[in-house]
Amino acid sequence: MTNGNLQSYLTERESEPAPKKRGLWAMLSTMKFAIWTLIVLGALSLAAMIVGELYAPEALRRAQGFGPDLLRVLRMDDPFRSWWYRLLLGILCLSLFACILERTPIVWRLWTKKPSSDASWLRSVRSGVVRTVNSSRSELESRLHRFRWRLKSDALWIGERGRIGLWGPLFTHSGMLLIGLGALVGSFGGTNTRLGGFAGDVVEMPGMPFAVRIDSFRVVYYPLQPGQWVMVDEAWVGKLARQASSGRWQVRRMGRDESEEVVTVAADRIRNRFASEMDRANIKRYSAFVTVLEDGQEVLRQEIAVNSPLRRAGFRLYQSSYDPDHPRFVASYDSLHLQVSDSAAGITDTITLLPSVEVAVPRDTVKVTAGELLPHFKLGQQGAYSESEEFINPAVQLVFRGASGFEKPRWIFLKFPSHETGPGRYAYRITSLHGERATTELMTIFEVRRSHGGALLWLGFVFATIGLLLSFYVVHRVLYVEWPAAGQGETRLTGLSRKTIRLYERELDSLIENLRASA
Repeated sequence: MTNGNLQSYLTERESEPAPKKRGLWAMLSTMKFAIWTLIVLGALSLAAMIVGELYAPEALRRAQGFGPDLLRVLRMDDPFRSWWYRLLLGILCLSLFACILERTPIVWRLWTKKPSSDASWLRSVRSGVVRTVNSSRSELESRLHRFRWRLKSDALWIGERGRIGLWGPLFTHSGMLLIGLGALVGSFGGTNTRLGGFAGDVVEMPGMPFAVRIDSFRVVYYPLQPGQWVMVDEAWVGKLARQASSGRWQVRRMGRDESEEVVTVAADRIRNRFASEMDRANIKRYSAFVTVLEDGQEVLRQEIAVNSPLRRAGFRLYQSSYDPDHPRFVASYDSLHLQVSDSAAGITDTITLLPSVEVAVPRDTVKVTAGELLPHFKLGQQGAYSESEEFINPAVQLVFRGASGFEKPRWIFLKFPSHETGPGRYAYRITSLHGERATTELMTIFEVRRSHGGALLWLGFVFATIGLLLSFYVVHRVLYVEWPAAGQGETRLTGLSRKTIRLYERELDSLIENLRASA
């Protein structure tokens, strides 16, 4: 090797400087250009975040003037799908690709280059660590077992450690390129929609290879504590001030004239859940328990909570929110007594019905099944529903079935019995209901996301992590061991490294001290 062997071997700089490249490719292949591209991209993304805090997307679309027009041109309402985001990201990826192409041959030459047996140039090294030691070859070789020997002769040994660290910057660049490509691909596609349902509903969407059955949805509230908005006596809303005594609370109540009074009430008259926007701060957590269905078969059961999404087949289902303003009221019962009467014949029978169990009507070919119970019956455009969970106007749906496929559903009211007859010649009336109970169910809302390029992002993360570990924690070190001629002095050690030379120096000093101590 010629003069400058240290630079040539460790940094691939030849003795004659290479001609300086010019033009667009030379600019793209510099890290300075990539860093400035990242700075511009980050500044515009930060500006988009600030705009998002000042303008709602719908408000920005309706706003007039030069400023809103400029923001719309820059697509600040959806920055990660804007033209400037894709353009800058594409330029950044091109710059990283140019850097990789420029540096790959250099790293490969360093990796495959064999050191020269000519060690005369070591006498002019200024940045190396030079030490001498009087030890036998066998003892010194046993102490230097951690080095990988690339050249051995009677006069010179050359060993290396951490040569894998040469690939660190290239791995880091490759990981950043993959992350950039993944983000660029993701900006051109993906899914972001919302799905909702009640317990028992099965939600699915086109393109999603599985369905999700909602088994239950729970909203857990904090216990009563100062600062909560609460409802008192189902009549008025106030704010908890402090606990007056065991089982009693002081509640601030606002008057119509904006005056404030403090009222002390018992805890059993207070509830901090009252289906209003004011009670959102009282919620501790909410989550849905779901079952994943594929081809109608149950394959997975999981809880979906805030910051704990369901991930499957590239889709992510987040627990987004719920709908407290449109609840569903579900009621059940243990049994009911149904009176069957024929006024013309003066015959009256009473039969006991269990939910979903079919029973034959006495002296008739018709069979009846007790079905759904609505505690507060209302009839809307989409059919019957319950307005609340209170048993104000309870009604049970009876289903009558007969020969030749005859089937007729009918609502029977408990408090306001119908005088209509039928089906057939009989009149039906529910005389008593046993074990009735009602609960309120809320609709859970999922945010379904699917972004393309996820595999590229993960692969880039792995490559970049490996590259950073190699770059910062693996140091390439070379050790030259010059053996003296027989009886002509001590063995000369020369250590070379591109960085952490002081640590290398301490390592060699510790080695020599151990050799001398053993001697």
